[in-house]
Amino acid sequence: MALFCSGWTLWILSGFYYLVDIAGYKRWTFPFVVVGMNCTAMYLMWQMFKGWVSQSIRTHFGSALFETAYGPIWASLAWTFVLWLICCWMYKRKIFLKV
Repeated sequence: MALFCSGWTLWILSGFYYLVDIAGYKRWTFPFVVVGMNCTAMYLMWQMFKGWVSQSIRTHFGSALFETAYGPIWASLAWTFVLWLICCWMYKRKIFLKV
């Protein structure tokens, strides 16, 4: 199973390499560039503010959406988007955390 998954991973990686580096389709990679440039900030915000951001989202959008069967998915997407917006703000102002 490990070799099977490794094979698929290498095929997918080579496909993305072709699309981004060889064919030049880079426009769709912007969200990943933002997170990649501030990955330390994204991780730290996720560890420290996940509960607070989730509670704020529930307060502003109501808790009915998050109590359905797909509630955990909506909650994860919502707080990931909020943290991405913070990282995008940092990226546009050229604020990068380095270790």
